[in-house]
Amino acid sequence: MSRAQFLWSNIVSLIPQYLALDVCDAIHKSRTWDRSNLHPVTSLPWYEQVVFSISICAQTSKQSNQIPTHIFTHITAVLTITIPYTFTKCTFVSLGSHPESWPPMFNAPFTASSLADFWTRRWHAIFRRVFDRLSMAILFPISRSSPPSLAQRTTRSAVIFCLSASLHILVMHRAGMLEPKYPGAFIDPSVLWFFLSQPLGLALEVLVFLPACNAFVPARWQISVSRLWTWVFLVWVGRFWSDAWIFRGFLDERERVVGWSVVRGILYGKWAV
Repeated sequence: MSRAQFLWSNIVSLIPQYLALDVCDAIHKSRTWDRSNLHPVTSLPWYEQVVFSISICAQTSKQSNQIPTHIFTHITAVLTITIPYTFTKCTFVSLGSHPESWPPMFNAPFTASSLADFWTRRWHAIFRRVFDRLSMAILFPISRSSPPSLAQRTTRSAVIFCLSASLHILVMHRAGMLEPKYPGAFIDPSVLWFFLSQPLGLALEVLVFLPACNAFVPARWQISVSRLWTWVFLVWVGRFWSDAWIFRGFLDERERVVGWSVVRGILYGKWAV
């Protein structure tokens, strides 16, 4: 891809990213959140939990090798990473950096065919190598066999997600310090539930789901069923991350995510938000 093609494709990709972020923000601001509630999402009816889990986790995550078609799951998570990343790489490529130096932050995460595929190859690359290498250093004395056994792989995934949980607990605690009116425990149970459920899901996938899928599902449907399993699990555990996200005030009315809203302008005539 030439420099001009790179800049043009990334600038154009900002349009669907902005619109998706606007949709998510409109969903989040459709209700007033009770900041005294430690479980603002998981205390809702199940269908509302699904909606907010999808929009919040997806806003905090969006970009593949092409303009993304995955607009909702883990959308807020994706967008808060890819939008500033798009501005950053366009700036530096326009100043002379090579386009090859700026690979996509995400590798089409919403096409993941399994939990293992999602976390090892699809999700963002910010911490992937760091936690991977730290886990190798921590487990080096007991994980020298090649290839590693299932028990070793499971232990390593647990260590990786424990490291990630520790980082996110510190980040969330720091955010909570800014608002003493709503103090929370240093170790947020919702953050722990989200991150520590992942190695359990990976183990369940390898030991139960994939063998059952291979045994009872026709070959042509196996990828679709595996993909459905992946997103059902991620949306279910995403509810816990959504609890932590909202409790820390990231979806308050005062938080300005988009300055000009197409969605609210069309629906309510409120263009400036």
